[in-house]
Amino acid sequence: MPDVIETKRGDKISRASDELIFLLREKKLKPYLYHRKHRGSIYIKFEDSRLGSIRVANHDGKRKYAYRWSLRIDMSSKETRVRDGKKMFLYGYSLIDNLVTHMTNYHKEIEKGDSHGTNPRGQDSDKVVAP
Repeated sequence: MPDVIETKRGDKISRASDELIFLLREKKLKPYLYHRKHRGSIYIKFEDSRLGSIRVANHDGKRKYAYRWSLRIDMSSKETRVRDGKKMFLYGYSLIDNLVTHMTNYHKEIEKGDSHGTNPRGQDSDKVVAP
């Protein structure tokens, strides 16, 4: 289990990011803690930078940033948003396993040789396969 990350906003974000890092490591995606903001958000990156990064938080982020992946402890559903032409996948904490499955499937697509993470038709992958 990864080290506990403390935030000013409380333990929920820390526990959620710890659990997410643990689950992603189990899937061999090699995540690591990148940054912790004073407002409570935690950012996770990967050794394979093509996966992007995950923002773990309990509030909307700054409009100018469009993180592809988000784990939101203040949500209970999944949302797909588009910002500046980029797809963003927001998962409520109760759907953490779905986020991990989505990222694992996305990584498999990348591993097949498509460095842009798109399927053969050139469309962004947003399929969620039930665990």
